[in-house]
Amino acid sequence: IIPRGGAGGYAQFLPENDAAMLKRKEQWKAELAMAYGGRIAEELIYGVDHVTAGAISDIQMATQQARVMVERLGFSERLGLRAFGPDQSEGMFGSMTKNYSDDYAKIIDEEVEQILKTAETTAREIISDNLEGLKRLKEALIEYETLSREEVEAVLRGETLERESRRVEPTRHADSSEAEPPAPKPTPKPASGTSALPGIGGPAADS
Repeated sequence: IIPRGGAGGYAQFLPENDAAMLKRKEQWKAELAMAYGGRIAEELIYGVDHVTAGAISDIQMATQQARVMVERLGFSERLGLRAFGPDQSEGMFGSMTKNYSDDYAKIIDEEVEQILKTAETTAREIISDNLEGLKRLKEALIEYETLSREEVEAVLRGETLERESRRVEPTRHADSSEAEPPAPKPTPKPASGTSALPGIGGPAADS
């Protein structure tokens, strides 16, 4: 919860091993659901009309990753084990023309959309089933500012963390007081036949 840059937040996935190529299809799909978690949480807690733009980078990342899954990794059953994308047969600086037809392009878009819809549904179901845990996690972040993986898991289980709180309570100025201010003194009324303004309504001066 401590800001370390200009962005409101940043989600980064830590691989379980050093070889990204060993990441399984189910892990790719799980990362997409995780990317949608922030936006879905905003919708469920604040309402669809009160979401922010904070998830912009997560949505971009999820869209790009879903397209890689379809075009490069062969994770689409409809398209099979075939790679799509710009023709790079001439090397890095080769032709950038498509090596597939418009019909295939339509199927690619449909497959990408289906993968993203599934990820969104998964994220919505998980967060809906764990709203209380999400609220506990929010309070723990406010209380301790940073949480390790083990601490996150403990909070979601409903356990209490044995740590010193980092919560900063609002401070009161030294000269402030909770006592009520003294009541204002009543303004004296002018005597009968006189006015509160000098020189008006008073006794006539001798001529």
